[in-house]
Amino acid sequence: MSKDTNSSEKPAVDCRIKLGAAIFGLSILLPVVGIPLVSGLGLSTTVTASVSGVFLVGAEVLGVCAVAVMGKSGYAFIKTRVFGFLKQHGPPQKVSRTRYTIGLVIFCVPLLFGWLSIYISKWVPGLLSH
Repeated sequence: MSKDTNSSEKPAVDCRIKLGAAIFGLSILLPVVGIPLVSGLGLSTTVTASVSGVFLVGAEVLGVCAVAVMGKSGYAFIKTRVFGFLKQHGPPQKVSRTRYTIGLVIFCVPLLFGWLSIYISKWVPGLLSH
């Protein structure tokens, strides 16, 4: 009998999945660590922008290579593990009325302030300059 590739069993974590996960981690760290490092070196703006662009494109290429190394089943395994972890710590399905009200106030107050600041700036000197 042949093993069904669409089964819900976990694939064995072999060297391909570990190597793919390492390459995927490198694709995330490359722009996160590399771009601030290049910016802090004091190179010219052109060189900094060029190297930063290479880091971003390289990160995308490494991400695709990581998926190719892991294969479809390995990528699905990593994806279910990551999204399973995030689902545990994600937002709740239902929130209390107090939490909803606080969130609504936090969302609306900056919008209201931005809208009103244009109209009340003539009565409050220096409001728009700060």
